[in-house]
Amino acid sequence: MNLAAIPIENDVVLPESEGKAVLTDLSNHPDFKVTWDNRRRVITFSLCFCAVVITFILVVCGVSLFIGHDIEANVTSVFITCVTSTVFFSMGLIGSYVFGVSFETNNFRNKLVDLATEVAKK
Repeated sequence: MNLAAIPIENDVVLPESEGKAVLTDLSNHPDFKVTWDNRRRVITFSLCFCAVVITFILVVCGVSLFIGHDIEANVTSVFITCVTSTVFFSMGLIGSYVFGVSFETNNFRNKLVDLATEVAKK
């Protein structure tokens, strides 16, 4: 990234040395540490739960078919509903995660520009 001249707002431009110092200070500031550790844990746990549910249903169906038992129609429809719901839940979870990361990054950039503008005006 070239920091020779960082345009902040209309006519405000930071020189290279000042720009590096501002970005270093802001990146070390605790308010600008994006912490996704807890969010990742919840998402990982939820996706693992989805995998366990789908695996359990597949194993139950596979074992029952292997030993020659027919699965009743109402049980099969419940299994299909559970698998479908679990797949849609995991897809929604992943989509929300990607949207959340994009939204968080956009807010972070906006705050960074606002703070750099304030520093440049001082």
